[in-house]
Amino acid sequence: MGNKYIEYFIDTFGQAMSSITVTDETLKKWEKVLPTALIELWKKEGWGNYRDGLISFVNPDEYDDVLDFWLENTPLKEEDTYHVIAKTAFGSLYIFGESTGMRLIINSSYNQIIYFSATGKDELNDEFESFLGFEDPEDFDWEDDNGNYFFEKAIAKFGPLEQHEIFAFEPAYVLGGQLNFNDLNKVDCRIHLTLLRDFSSPAIVKFNIS
Repeated sequence: MGNKYIEYFIDTFGQAMSSITVTDETLKKWEKVLPTALIELWKKEGWGNYRDGLISFVNPDEYDDVLDFWLENTPLKEEDTYHVIAKTAFGSLYIFGESTGMRLIINSSYNQIIYFSATGKDELNDEFESFLGFEDPEDFDWEDDNGNYFFEKAIAKFGPLEQHEIFAFEPAYVLGGQLNFNDLNKVDCRIHLTLLRDFSSPAIVKFNIS
C-alpha cells in the first residue's frame, strides 16, 4: 500500500513534468537524515518537477552553497544542520533541519528567512507528510493586489520552468523593485539567490506554532 500523503500530493499537483532519478547510493546516503516519506517520494518520483515547475523537489547537495550563504552570519546557522528539499516557481526554498524539521523557508523575493518554532524530533516525518497532504497549488503562486495569480500568465509568456529555473522580479525587490508581473523574468535559481543574498542580509521573520 502506498503512502496516502504522496498519493494526495500527486493527485493534487499531477504527475511530474520531468524528474531526475535518485540513485540507490544517494537514497542510502539520505535515508537516515531526511523524512521517510521524502525518501519514499524520491524512490517513486525522483526529484520531480510539478505543475510546469510550480514546485520541484531537489537534490539537497546542489543547494548547499546557496543555503550556507543565506544562513551566514545569522543565529540560525548553528542551531541545526539544514538541507534544501524543495523550491517553488518564485524562488522560495523549503528547508529541512535534521533535528528541528521544516522550520525554515527562504522567501527570496522579499529577502526573508521565515522561521517557525521547532517540531519535536519524533514528529519530523509526520510534519513532512502534512506538507504533502495539505498544500494546494495556490499556496506556491504569487498574486497581485487585486488577487490575480501570476504563475499561469508567466508560463504562457516564458514557457515551463526547468529543474533549476524560477521566475524572479527584476529589478529585485531588495533593490527597490516592485512585485509586478511585468517585472518577471526566467532565471537560474541558484545564481539568482546567490546574487540576492550578496545584495543584502535577509530579515528573519519568526512564527510560533502552538
